[in-house]
Amino acid sequence: MGRRRLIGPALAGLLLLALAAGVRAQAPGALGSGNTAETPIPAAPQRWLTDQAGFLSPGAAAEIDARLEEFERSSGRQFLVYIGASTGAAPIEDWAVRAFAKWKVGRRGLDDGLVLFIMAADRRLRIEVGYGLEATLPDALAGRVIDEELAPRLERGDHDGAVRAAVERLIAVISGEAGAVAGGGEEQPAP
Repeated sequence: MGRRRLIGPALAGLLLLALAAGVRAQAPGALGSGNTAETPIPAAPQRWLTDQAGFLSPGAAAEIDARLEEFERSSGRQFLVYIGASTGAAPIEDWAVRAFAKWKVGRRGLDDGLVLFIMAADRRLRIEVGYGLEATLPDALAGRVIDEELAPRLERGDHDGAVRAAVERLIAVISGEAGAVAGGGEEQPAP
């Protein structure tokens, strides 16, 4: 009986040590936590296009901003383009979701907003949509817009053309324009 009493406290002590080690491993800043160099989410943009990275020419930025403003006024749907440098250690998918939620993109109750995120230094792209647009612009179609409109132009260094083409295609898709879903990207040169 005396031996059993010693085993109980010894096991409890080992269990407490194991739990304490586990808590320390998950503490902020611990190795592997991944968020020590995360770029904070900025305040909600004041315009429809925000270019913190100098990615677009001033003329193209003004033109695209005006196009997005006109689209919101005519349709009621909020569509933003946010161009930053980096999300830091955070994956763009996580960072974009948090930014979208913080900025409250789209109309209340309809959740029909859309943001095209471009992280220039990271070379990462993300299209984030509200629940109200998910049926119209599912992830697979957003991926096609990136693959067919953005990526080919960006690879050639045509930042202005890439963002213009993506914005126009996304507006066409969420407006229900015929042929917008099929897309097809740029015309391919003849062999």
